[in-house]
Amino acid sequence: MSDCRIASRPTSSAWILSPTLDLLFLVGTPVLIVPVIWIIGRHWATPEQIDLVVASFASFAHHLPGFYRCYGDAELFARFRWRFLLAPPLFLAVSALFLFQDLHGLTLVLLLWGTWHGLMQTYGFMRIYDLKGGRQERWSKYLDFSVCFAIFAAGMLYSDARVNAVITGLWQSGIPPLDASWLPRLRGLCAVLVGLVALCYGINAILSFRRGHINSPKLLLATMTGGLYLLAGTATTNVLVGIAMFEVFHAAQYYAVVWTYNRRLADAWRGSLGAMATQLLRPGPLLAIYVASIAGFGCVRYFGSLLTQPVMQQCLLSLIATSTLLHFYFDGFIWKVRERSIPQNTSVAPAPISQQRRVLPLEHLAKCGLLVIVLGSLFALERRTGTNSSAHEDQLLKVVFQWTPDLPEVQALASQSAIRRGNVTAAVELAQKAVARRPRSYRAQATLGRAHRAAGQYSDAITALTMAVQLAPGDWRCYHDLTDALVADEQFQKAREVAVSGLDISRNSALLLSLGSALCALNEFDEALAVLGEAASSPKHAAVANYRLGLVYLEKKNVEQAVRCLEIAVDRDPDHLQSRFQLGLSYYQTGRLASAARQFERCLQNHAPFPGLLNNLGAVYSTLERWDEAITTYRRALDLAPENAAAHYNLALAYYELSQFGDARRHLEEARRLGQPIPPQLLLDLNQGR
Repeated sequence: MSDCRIASRPTSSAWILSPTLDLLFLVGTPVLIVPVIWIIGRHWATPEQIDLVVASFASFAHHLPGFYRCYGDAELFARFRWRFLLAPPLFLAVSALFLFQDLHGLTLVLLLWGTWHGLMQTYGFMRIYDLKGGRQERWSKYLDFSVCFAIFAAGMLYSDARVNAVITGLWQSGIPPLDASWLPRLRGLCAVLVGLVALCYGINAILSFRRGHINSPKLLLATMTGGLYLLAGTATTNVLVGIAMFEVFHAAQYYAVVWTYNRRLADAWRGSLGAMATQLLRPGPLLAIYVASIAGFGCVRYFGSLLTQPVMQQCLLSLIATSTLLHFYFDGFIWKVRERSIPQNTSVAPAPISQQRRVLPLEHLAKCGLLVIVLGSLFALERRTGTNSSAHEDQLLKVVFQWTPDLPEVQALASQSAIRRGNVTAAVELAQKAVARRPRSYRAQATLGRAHRAAGQYSDAITALTMAVQLAPGDWRCYHDLTDALVADEQFQKAREVAVSGLDISRNSALLLSLGSALCALNEFDEALAVLGEAASSPKHAAVANYRLGLVYLEKKNVEQAVRCLEIAVDRDPDHLQSRFQLGLSYYQTGRLASAARQFERCLQNHAPFPGLLNNLGAVYSTLERWDEAITTYRRALDLAPENAAAHYNLALAYYELSQFGDARRHLEEARRLGQPIPPQLLLDLNQGR
């Protein structure tokens, strides 16, 4: 819609559709959107629910009408046949390549291209309004583009959420962003740009008004678009709600214009078709088909959110990305007013052939080549830098926190990072700030609950996580977090009830593990075995589930079965410390001393030592009569915990066996001082050996 070469004579109406329809769908839509979505978000739906509905039936579904235009207009299809046939498989291959390898460059391209797409749609409507009024001045065209550019540049730079999205996309793609100190400078330059554009545009509007050529619809469109775009990114209490507001506006414009175009095209076809087709192409049935097909297309995205298998999720995301790329690409040329069918179906008079600009094939190939270069460079750069490491993710969080420290979504991520570092005080403070700005965000509430739980504030954790469950009753993760908090607070029966409710939504292995913990605490071991056995079938949690199965079998005095489960746990995750340590203990209990020693030694190789590990390894060495190794191990235990009575006692026994009675007596006295019971016979033997 942006490249409009129209004759300068005015058309019969200054409106694109009609005064009423333009105000409802093209110009005044924000007046309806803002209060409606705000009320829904305030009383009936969470921001995440609003985001899902809008992403499905506005952002994604509005691609379909454009596809109707591409593949349903015979004249257009004949002209661009190879573009329409080759683009879908190529874009699908690109999307799958990025998404199945968990690369982020495509996300950055979609973000920036989507912003440009929204800018050009607004610019196209502004030009059509000008041209329908019979005005063709070149400087007016430049001013319109400058206004659109200023609107979207300011909306990007002054929105912490959009800045965060760009910085995250750059970092994840392997491109180091500028220092955060540049943000106030860029915003200052943007303010100057907006001021200059507003001044020039205002002068032009005043001059046009004096000449009697003021274009009210265009000015109203620019005002509404600019206001909503800024509001969506800055003033809303939840960024998802703000995004939803602008996406609905963008989609409403697209639905209305494409419907009008296709209806007029259908009117032209109706006379040459059969009776049944003629009836179907009447406005009523055609509108029903149009709305139903859009709703069905949106359902793919809506119900696809229920997929839990990673491969299926990646397939769905690949289809969504492909559809988005096709929408942006096709809209770059199918709505050019120079196309002969456009003026015929939009009531805009075409310019003479001599005035129309044709796009040469090489120009189009150059644009496609640029896209290929950008995507290829991002793919190679991210593969080279390896942006999926935990260290890279921590550095990303540090960078985005410098750029947007007041963004609640960033505060929530920083809170989770603080939990991992053990800084629970900072974690709680950051999560509280996020909840203060996003009180109806279940993610913010869940983050606050996890922070309180990490800090040992179980009552506060349960309160926050209960709110998260209420806000997102269909998300199993909230039930999982609440179950863990209840178990930590020793509310085992309540934890069981919450976990069972969550399992009605998803039989996720993490939630099964939490239920297993609650059942073990309730001494319901048989039911715990069934639940943990189901969890063990998941590759992701097989090690932890088998470890807990081993503990349950130990409680049931079935040591051999416990050993088998622990061996599976160690095989699935060789670095799982608890499994290997417990396996060593089980080997020791069953007399497999050499195997026990190997397990304890492997623990020391892969993990930091702790007194319990060293004490048990020393006990194995003592039983094997490897006294020197036992003494060395016990001394290491005492280096870590000098007040460890058991280590002093065991070390005394080892010294006694080597007839080092002075050292034995000294550690025995220390053990007795620390409360360790000493057998009288040992004291007698020690005195006799003096």
